[in-house]
Amino acid sequence: MIVPVTMYKPEKMVWKPLLWQFIGLDLERKTGRAKFFIQRVISLELKLQNSNATEIRVLRASVLSPDTDLKDCSRPIVPAVGEAVMTLDCYFRKAALGQPRLDIEIVYEMAGGTHTALVSLESVFKSAVKSGFSLKDL
Repeated sequence: MIVPVTMYKPEKMVWKPLLWQFIGLDLERKTGRAKFFIQRVISLELKLQNSNATEIRVLRASVLSPDTDLKDCSRPIVPAVGEAVMTLDCYFRKAALGQPRLDIEIVYEMAGGTHTALVSLESVFKSAVKSGFSLKDL
């Protein structure tokens, strides 16, 4: 009597990383960088794309640089093989003036594990107040 025997080796599932894209950015014509004004609340929208067969739950997001107060942040659930929009309301402080990039860290949960995505964007931070004529100069 011949009995076929098969040995199975457990393998860890390899998940595809979270994909992202900014929506509706104001770009500078000369450099092509995203333009943000300091000391204003700016709403950023990120389209998150999931190419895995399980849903992704965003746990938190934080702005690593420049110096920013995160006023509000939506935490969407991205369906399996789907997409969702995450909104961040950022108040860029005066120290952000002249910084070359915006860095956002997104912490998310997928299939029981916690993962981190770093979102980086070449940016220009400007003051919304223009110098020039002032009534004080009269």
